Amino acid sequence: GGQSGKSISIGLPSFGGPAATPTDSKPTPIPYSKSGKNSAGLRVTVKTFQRPLPAQDIKIPSGQELVLVSVQIDNTRTTGGPLTYSPEDFTLVSPEGDTFQSNTEGITTGENLKKGEIAPGKSVKGDLVFYIYSDVKDLLLDWTSADGTTIEFKLTRQ
Repeated sequence: GGQSGKSISIGLPSFGGPAATPTDSKPTPIPYSKSGKNSAGLRVTVKTFQRPLPAQDIKIPSGQELVLVSVQIDNTRTTGGPLTYSPEDFTLVSPEGDTFQSNTEGITTGENLKKGEIAPGKSVKGDLVFYIYSDVKDLLLDWTSADGTTIEFKLTRQ
């Protein structure tokens, strides 16, 4: 009997097929310095990635370092009301799945990204500062929109 096992190899879309839906897979990271746009019409571009960020008069916990990410946010719409943004929309993620929230208090670059709104056709720039573990090799910037979608940006070491 050479018939056994034949039927199970038919019609399994999970192997190599384009059947994966975006809901259950990680977003494809956007290359460094390229921009990503969400459904609301906000566009984010990573302008600067600095690691480690030299810090004066700041006690950094052992085994950690500071990272600076500067972003530009554009409202690409031409009509409608202003769109809101917040530094809390951005997190750093390691390939292992560690997430690092932006530090919104205590550390200032003079241009920290603050919560706000952008009118159509306008843009803002601001800095995000993160504490991360020094032994994390690679980092991605996750930008989570109000509708729950996440756009991921590759960060390259300068």
